[in-house]
Amino acid sequence: MVRWDDGQAGFMAAGEPPAGRRKKAVVRYFWLVGGAIFFLAVGVSYSVYVYGLRPLDPTNISILPEDPAQSYMGWLFFRHEPRLTWPLGWSSALGYPKGEPIAYLDSIPLVATLLWPFRHWLPEPFQYLTLWWTLCATLSFYFGSRICRRLCGGDWVAGTAGGLLFLAAPVLLLRAAQDFALASHWFVLAALEFYLTCSARLSWRHISASVAIAAVAGGINPYIAVLSLSLIGAGYLRSTLTASEDTQRLLGPRLFVALTGMICAVTAMLLSWLLFGFLRPNDPGAYAGIGYGLVSMNLLAPIDPMFFPALLLRQQSYVSRFQVEGYNYFGLGVLLLGFAVLIRQPRMVLAHLFQRDAWPGWLVFVACTLLALTLKATVGSHVIYDLHAPPPIVQVLSAFRASGRLFWPAFYLALAGIVSAAFIVFGRYVALACVCAFAVQIVDLRGLRKEVRHTWSSTPIGVFSGTQMDVFTNGPVWQDIAHRYRHLVVMPAWQCEWAHETPGGEFGYWIFGKLAGEHRMSLNSFYAGRTSPSQIDYFCQTMPADLQQSGLANDTAYVFQRAAHAYAIPHNEHACRVLDGVILCVKAGDAQGFGQDLSAGLIELPIGTWVSIGQSTPLSDQLFGFGWDADEAWGRWTSSHEADLSFLAPGTGAVRLELVLNAFAPATHPQHAQISVNGRHMKDWLSVDGSDSTVGLDLPADLIGPDRVVTLKFILPDAVSPAELGISDDTRRIAVGLKSLRLNAE
Repeated sequence: MVRWDDGQAGFMAAGEPPAGRRKKAVVRYFWLVGGAIFFLAVGVSYSVYVYGLRPLDPTNISILPEDPAQSYMGWLFFRHEPRLTWPLGWSSALGYPKGEPIAYLDSIPLVATLLWPFRHWLPEPFQYLTLWWTLCATLSFYFGSRICRRLCGGDWVAGTAGGLLFLAAPVLLLRAAQDFALASHWFVLAALEFYLTCSARLSWRHISASVAIAAVAGGINPYIAVLSLSLIGAGYLRSTLTASEDTQRLLGPRLFVALTGMICAVTAMLLSWLLFGFLRPNDPGAYAGIGYGLVSMNLLAPIDPMFFPALLLRQQSYVSRFQVEGYNYFGLGVLLLGFAVLIRQPRMVLAHLFQRDAWPGWLVFVACTLLALTLKATVGSHVIYDLHAPPPIVQVLSAFRASGRLFWPAFYLALAGIVSAAFIVFGRYVALACVCAFAVQIVDLRGLRKEVRHTWSSTPIGVFSGTQMDVFTNGPVWQDIAHRYRHLVVMPAWQCEWAHETPGGEFGYWIFGKLAGEHRMSLNSFYAGRTSPSQIDYFCQTMPADLQQSGLANDTAYVFQRAAHAYAIPHNEHACRVLDGVILCVKAGDAQGFGQDLSAGLIELPIGTWVSIGQSTPLSDQLFGFGWDADEAWGRWTSSHEADLSFLAPGTGAVRLELVLNAFAPATHPQHAQISVNGRHMKDWLSVDGSDSTVGLDLPADLIGPDRVVTLKFILPDAVSPAELGISDDTRRIAVGLKSLRLNAE
């Protein structure tokens, strides 16, 4: 009696003596251990070749580039959580007071959750990002070798040589710079192997494998999960198209098994998204993104090395600079190998690639290519077509706005097809052909590798960490603040005005995130890959408005960017001063009020001169506190139900303030405004048609005070967005527009 071992070319006798089985088990064990060591050695060696040694030190965070620093922040806050909660990877301290899943910081929540029980034994600091890329490279080599061995008739030498091409895939190498969750290409390769193993005889083992791939990938990244699922679906479809080896195995039962497996895989992926916080039932718009169609793939991407110098090919033209994210270069080694096999035996190769059971793979190839191109397909600098889809479809597609990544299953299908065709053409010399292609690939990708090393050797974050960063992490004042206060509130939060309006500027999320995370403080300001409209509304509108109503809390340290922000909020018993380029407000003993250096950050309005608000007058930025939108050519809209501005009067005497206002007041929606100065109600204003109006306010000397600070507040109960009124898709909650202002002497 003979049974086949998983369809491989070998068999085991059922009646084999126990001693023989033990001997084979020992041999198998040594092969497994030796194989694991071999694949790990190759993966680690390649990682050292890519990075060098310094970035692979998990305790070195000083050289983290921008996006990896974001991912590290998620882990830093999560490791200090006292207990695991739902969803896994939830940080109650980040995004204070609401909390935030670290899934949205690309912190690879599955890995973070597995490491969390060991948080007390792990060194501080500790980052696992480059180690994860090393593991991804190792497993890409492993699954690539398995795929190639299957395609090359079970030849393990050919499989290993072909696996090197998967290891050296340019799309994997690019992810060594950042976006480490997206480096998990081995899930796509595991799904590709699943696709190749599917036949008419599906077993529960196949279904279990597909569910495991979908579930684990769902805890890594939604892109990786969906791309893996596409190949799993192709595998189940392939099982229904493959000619049955058992004539009694009808199509109906095969369809039932395939459909059951696919439903189980999809369910596992969705449950994993829920478990790790990618899906948020209470905030369904969290993962939707803007900019769909911009970050697409150009049809020339497979032969375009972009701005990374290559051996032969040069950068191609493209429509938008955002198409850089659609990088899908095959590499010269793979292109030459594919060209060689096609030229040598074109008919044989085409007949092999277009077999009946290969059609599901071609379906995925075409679908992924079209999705990567988006509704606006481009080749070079030319637009092939520009389609329009219903808004619900666009909203679904916008969840995967970086659509250039959707080509990855097609990329690996093409790579597997080239290796398979090379085996048909070159036979026993296929291993030599793959090794030669790998050598060309390594030389061709030197420019990309150099860029990866440059990213990790001279990053903005790294430079900042060594200079100004030390002020906040090691400065005695900030150290004292971190030990005395439970919460750190940064205004405006980084997710509201990341470019220049938030304290610390572009790297503010890192400066204050590192300070708060290392001292276990709560923090409202963070950098996430996706921020939902409801989050933006809370952190950028509701939270500042609540502070303006309730004032500053005693257990919280507040950091403001501009003096106008600090003057807009009741300081209660807090003291505010300028410290290291930002404004710090804390409850500190008997000290209260605003330091003399704080008013220096306000603009002093001259008597009798109109100050225009708009893009041509950058000094107007110093006027505005909370509740204002960005400058436009004509002036600036309010963007909340409350808005304020502050300035210095030229003296302590009485003055008259004149404001030129307009309003967003459609025919059915007039605008009311209550205007107060330094806490005293001054005027009620009504606009029914939105036309320009000059509003005069008489400010007596006792209202201005000795510090000469004038804070003007608008209460706007009728603020509304044009989208809410059905006028346009503008979601800003606007009410009053300020065009200019001036002071006149009484």
